Amino acid sequence: MQSVTFHVDGGIRASRLVLLGRLILAVPLFVLTLLYGLFQLVLLPFRALAMLLSHERDTRAWEQSRRIVETCANSAAFLLLLSDHLPNKAVRVRLSYSPLVSRLEMAIRPFFGFLLFFNSVVLAILLAPFWLLQFAHILMTGRRHPAFHRLLLSFLSFLIDQRAYFFLGVDERPPLLPEHLLSLLRRCCFNRLKNDHI
Repeated sequence: MQSVTFHVDGGIRASRLVLLGRLILAVPLFVLTLLYGLFQLVLLPFRALAMLLSHERDTRAWEQSRRIVETCANSAAFLLLLSDHLPNKAVRVRLSYSPLVSRLEMAIRPFFGFLLFFNSVVLAILLAPFWLLQFAHILMTGRRHPAFHRLLLSFLSFLIDQRAYFFLGVDERPPLLPEHLLSLLRRCCFNRLKNDHI
């Protein structure tokens, strides 16, 4: 069973007005999300210590982790052009609850979390051209391009899995590189090259 599941309220149709509004909201929203994440990062060692001392994850700590992941996912979905909802309640995240806390995972988590963060930055850079193409597609047609939408949705999935693990919501370690995103990226690029040769 998957430890992390989510649903994004956003379809293929997109609003040009909201798209242009993102240009104004993007920087303040990014800064607010970054500050929120840094604040949660400061509190993280205290939460981890409380879990280690009690030898379990209580439902309050688990719900707190879910809210952190969901808040960041809502901002990311809006910035990634996946939803036209302003960043609240566009994404619903569910984490499977397990009271057990692995001490080994608690020790590995900071180092593995850093690797996941580094990989997400690299993937964001690789996906930037597709984000720009999606932006242009929405501006011209008022619709999201399905292939670009799937790519950006896969990246959001990777971010959600990574944050759920790092912020102590789940003990299931996510893969360092999301295979489904890489295969989508390969297919998208291969199909584009194939169409260019025809």
